[in-house]
Amino acid sequence: MASLSPVCRAFHYGHGLQKPDSVGNYIRTVTFVAMNWIIRPAHDIERRSLARLSHLAFAPAQPFAEIEARYASDAAIVARSVVACEAERLLGKYALLPYRNYVAGCEMPLGGLGGVAVAPEGRGLGVASALVRHALEVLGEHRYPLSMLYAYRHGFYRRFGWACVGEVYRYRVAGEDLPRYPEARYVLPLDTATDRAAIEELYGREAPRHSGWLVREPEHWQGHFKPDSTLQMFGCRFGGDLEGYVIFRYVNVSPDSAEVAHIAVREWVVASARAYRALLGFLGAQRDQVDAVVWDTDRADPLPRLLTEQRAAGDRSIRTFLNAVGFGAIHSSFMWRLVDLDRALALRPVRPAGDVAFNFEVHDPVFGTTLRPVEIEGGRLHLADKPASTTLKLDIGTLTQLWSGYGNARAAHWAGQLQVEGDEGVLEALDRAWQVEPPFCWDFF
Repeated sequence: MASLSPVCRAFHYGHGLQKPDSVGNYIRTVTFVAMNWIIRPAHDIERRSLARLSHLAFAPAQPFAEIEARYASDAAIVARSVVACEAERLLGKYALLPYRNYVAGCEMPLGGLGGVAVAPEGRGLGVASALVRHALEVLGEHRYPLSMLYAYRHGFYRRFGWACVGEVYRYRVAGEDLPRYPEARYVLPLDTATDRAAIEELYGREAPRHSGWLVREPEHWQGHFKPDSTLQMFGCRFGGDLEGYVIFRYVNVSPDSAEVAHIAVREWVVASARAYRALLGFLGAQRDQVDAVVWDTDRADPLPRLLTEQRAAGDRSIRTFLNAVGFGAIHSSFMWRLVDLDRALALRPVRPAGDVAFNFEVHDPVFGTTLRPVEIEGGRLHLADKPASTTLKLDIGTLTQLWSGYGNARAAHWAGQLQVEGDEGVLEALDRAWQVEPPFCWDFF
């Protein structure tokens, strides 16, 4: 397989970006005169109001006291929050999360957008749209190449240029259908105190090999190592360092039952094929306690080819040409959006694809239409000084999908998402240059 271009390099917050303790350090207040409300950084005294917004938008059935307690104890929630307010009344909010992730092996600054919520009395006024536009303008001013979010409604965020790029392949399989690998004997429980450093080190070593995985800061590990967590951690060593781990929880048949129904795998990381076999064999050995294992994974996982029966747990119907119950399910996951287009194009690693020049004519609903002449030369993509004879016309969402590896240019052209003026051979060169496995991410925000 061809190696990635040496253009890939670390790009940290010192290079024109900031990683502030509070969004108030770099977000200006915006006034909407016609609406009589403003967008500004949240104030510490507004914790209860912020908790109310989250409660009504995301978990109205959950006791408010639980959400309020979380906001009262976590100063970072307020420090990263931006609000839309009318006088002293909060109408909506969002949070900016200064993350980093890996794209095609390269560390990339990532602006996470989370917690977009509007109060019931503020809905229908354009508050959410104004908040999202404001977030994009902030990310653009600070030259973030990429933004990421988990959408409640994909269509809403598509209007602002985000595109679906993440997929989770979920398989619910019977333990008896998992292979019985002898390497399973090397799997043992992990101690959250003594093994924590080894777990974090293994993730950090493997993350650059997986497009989309976050560069985890200490805050990302908090949920894994909470003292009252119901998560189970097992790992495998073959006489040396930790080579793989799996994190899962037991799910009961019902809230009132002590009987375990299945194992739900939250995360698994392996550094070798033998570690992968060890974890699968270990989970298969739990067949006497649980009816099924729910395994979340990415498109490249060979699991389906390794099972004794390619059918869902509990499906023992006579086959025709399709199983009676779906074997697996594909779930839409996160959305990405290119923000600072020049920086995104310059940072994206490429594979050798020959020398070619063309233009991107990008239609962006927030930042307008722009023409970006580019050249792929010597295994690198860079911005050119003058326009080329071939132009690819597409919107920012489609470009984001191509850039991420989720789609390819020839398929986008066939589907009408991309138009070519000039040499259509450019499409094949672009596909070769940006070839990478679609992104996947274990972390949710």
